[in-house]
Amino acid sequence: SQDFEIQEPTPKNQNLSFAFENELPFAVLEVSLSKAMVGEEIIFEGASSSDPDGRIISFIWDFGDGFSTTTQTSTIVHSYPTSGVFTAKLEVVDNNYSTSSPATATIEIFAPTLEVEPSILEFQTEEGQNPLSQSLILRNLSSTSTIWEAFVEYSTSSTSTSWIVLNPSSGTIPVAGSSTLEVSPQSSGLAPGLYQATIFISNRFTTSSIPINLTINPKPTPTLSVVIN
Repeated sequence: SQDFEIQEPTPKNQNLSFAFENELPFAVLEVSLSKAMVGEEIIFEGASSSDPDGRIISFIWDFGDGFSTTTQTSTIVHSYPTSGVFTAKLEVVDNNYSTSSPATATIEIFAPTLEVEPSILEFQTEEGQNPLSQSLILRNLSSTSTIWEAFVEYSTSSTSTSWIVLNPSSGTIPVAGSSTLEVSPQSSGLAPGLYQATIFISNRFTTSSIPINLTINPKPTPTLSVVIN
């Protein structure tokens, strides 16, 4: 017969590994304007984005017009150089380098439909007098007739007296047409100094702002000539 010896198994080192499943971050895209003019700045905000098991480390922006960029900050400003409808996208990346699904926003950009020239008006006169009137030319760039209106905002440093007369202050311009707006400062009762205001001219889609500067010079001091015979 044979004797068998039962031996205890020799324990082995075991490497225990735990699988960690990262949860994806979640992107939220907010915009300051969903309708804007060509060249108008729009604020894109991703601060409401979140990550359930970590933190967001970068923001991937695609504005839908061929421009894209990545930032570490949650806010960015962008303007569109052409008119059209654009789909902006935001993806966020968490600290485990996982990327969210894109959040989107639709932006509609309009081309200017009302052109105003010149871009600034300068007036100069002597105390007690009114300067000559000047004209603004309004051109309709849209494919339909356009209704416009104008109003004046005076600088807080200027007098509280309204000193600009607009003629007319509203109107309709046919397709490919133009209108003339006469600007007449009424300065005869104002003291010498610099007076500033802004004329705003708008239609449905476009608002133009035209700065106005009025300089009133003091009356010349009369001289007394004495003739001695």
